[in-house]
Amino acid sequence: WAVLETPHLRVHYYAQEESLARGLTAFAESVAVEFDRRFAMAPRKKIPLLLYSTHHLFQQTNATPEMLSESTGGLTELIKGRVLVPHNGSWTRLRWVTRHELTHAYMLEKLAQVMKAHHKPQNWLPPLWFIEGLAEYCGTTWDADAEGLLRDMVVSRIALPLTRSEAITGSVLMYKEGQSFVLWLAERYGERRIFELLEN
Repeated sequence: WAVLETPHLRVHYYAQEESLARGLTAFAESVAVEFDRRFAMAPRKKIPLLLYSTHHLFQQTNATPEMLSESTGGLTELIKGRVLVPHNGSWTRLRWVTRHELTHAYMLEKLAQVMKAHHKPQNWLPPLWFIEGLAEYCGTTWDADAEGLLRDMVVSRIALPLTRSEAITGSVLMYKEGQSFVLWLAERYGERRIFELLEN
């Protein structure tokens, strides 16, 4: 591995992928600067970001003990807070996955700082639909595909209240239901309210 450092990140990459890594590093650092403002905090230490030049290499990682499927687009592991991002040839997808996974890293850091400040145990997480909904909200815009998926869920009567979403846990349906809720919350009460949830 070779490493590129920025004020917020330590980007690890295979040395032969330096051009790809430099492009991603500049983008990821700009996202981190944006997230400092949105989350109203800065990480206490640099976020380790592991860049894989192919999805196949990403699936073979030993940075997490779990097996990664072909459908796993990226990963933020909970113990060391490492962000794992594969490149599949699409810069659009790489930017989306990077924003999504950095949202997880920032949310974990924000919760750790808030819980520590209030002398609470630091092993609490919000429901998965909120975690992934927030990451989708910060990672991508609501588009025609998302709108069509959610409308189809409603028309087909498979949409579930978020409080009873166990049946769709981990699926794209849950991600988009969560994103839809966070989007509604931002439109109704202002984006600041979303991040105030993490502060309270």
